[in-house]
Amino acid sequence: MATEYIGLPGELVEKVKEVTAREAITPEQLVREAVENRLSRAEWSDLVEFGQSNARERGLKPEDVDAEISAARRELSR
Repeated sequence: MATEYIGLPGELVEKVKEVTAREAITPEQLVREAVENRLSRAEWSDLVEFGQSNARERGLKPEDVDAEISAARRELSR
């Protein structure tokens, strides 16, 4: 896997150093976790938007969720 270097402003670097010293982890670990968390939130946000868009297109309401889940599970079990 290739390594890419990304610059951070000095004040942010100092905060990273403080947190990593307190938590006994490397700056790389902190940044990696932060980036992975941000990407996960972005993926989750995309998934939620897809679900909301799909529900709007199909005219579904929150009270329809249980019935839709049951129908999907029945379909999968065939």
